[in-house]
Amino acid sequence: AFSVAGVAQLDMVHEIQTSLEAAIKNGTSLSEWKAQVSERMTRAWAGTVQRPGFRLETIYRTNMQVAYSAGRYAAMTTPAVLEVRPIWVFDAVLDIRTTDGCKRLNGIARRWDDSFWDTNYPPRHHRCRSGVRAIRSSSEETEIPKNLKTDDGFGLRPDAEEWQPDPTKYIPELQTSFIRKFTDQPAKPIKPAALVRLEQAQKLAESEGHQCIINARVFEELQEPSATGMYWFNTIWLNPKHPNWLNPKQVMSLARGQNLFSTDNEQHLIWHEIGHAVHAANDLTKYRLSRRNRFSGKTAELVYAEVGSYALENNAEFVAEVYTGIRAGQKYSKKILELYFALGGLNP
Repeated sequence: AFSVAGVAQLDMVHEIQTSLEAAIKNGTSLSEWKAQVSERMTRAWAGTVQRPGFRLETIYRTNMQVAYSAGRYAAMTTPAVLEVRPIWVFDAVLDIRTTDGCKRLNGIARRWDDSFWDTNYPPRHHRCRSGVRAIRSSSEETEIPKNLKTDDGFGLRPDAEEWQPDPTKYIPELQTSFIRKFTDQPAKPIKPAALVRLEQAQKLAESEGHQCIINARVFEELQEPSATGMYWFNTIWLNPKHPNWLNPKQVMSLARGQNLFSTDNEQHLIWHEIGHAVHAANDLTKYRLSRRNRFSGKTAELVYAEVGSYALENNAEFVAEVYTGIRAGQKYSKKILELYFALGGLNP
């Protein structure tokens, strides 16, 4: 029989995260934290980790650096600081343990809102000790080295949407175990009117080759109870508790009237989630980057006018909204379509 071992289990991840949050809050030292979790982690790893002490130290130091970087980021992005110190400098610790990537970036100066920081804000890898310092606006920006690579899950601004796992790298049994974490729970009653529309949406998604699950628990666990649906972990999830499923046609008509969404089609809710699935399947890297970035300036004005305000949440939502609009027969300008295809969008 297959069982999910070690830190792959969601409850173990939750336990470690909780202990680290407490350690950050209380100033718990590495040795104290290791004493608290070592026995439990070593038992969970069941001999699969050759140096458990080193692994625990890596977990501790990396998360402490993430917390420190987030604190620095909050301080440097206050309006008063940005006004006088809008240039940020990548500040690496230079010694024999410094990675080549951080050595190459040491001293790089870019404006705080430059896209460079979307993928290179420290830490950039496990045990990264690099930081960022803010300097005055009179300072000059420097050229960014080419062919940079940041480890998965690292390099994001602290206020960016969190990294999500790539389930395509996981063995099928692990994916199945994850899905069961949410779907093996007793189903809660769903209003008949909503159930009919949810099942229609589910059938449509599945007919196009996408896994689609109607389940409220995942929205509660991820603290997204107000979401109608979402694409997460290679799956389209639909929230049966959301009132939008009672009368999608009326909801979309009202939302379109307020320029929230790109169409007033009653299939909009499920087409939007299918748009995310198609985007991720077409180019996972572009999909992930799109979730971190959003339009601004004149481009944002154009997106608002042609697509709607929800497309400004981030570029992944823009792609999903344009995808939905195309399916509904909407016509877009050349500029909007250029943005759409450049971000990894496909013709439905």
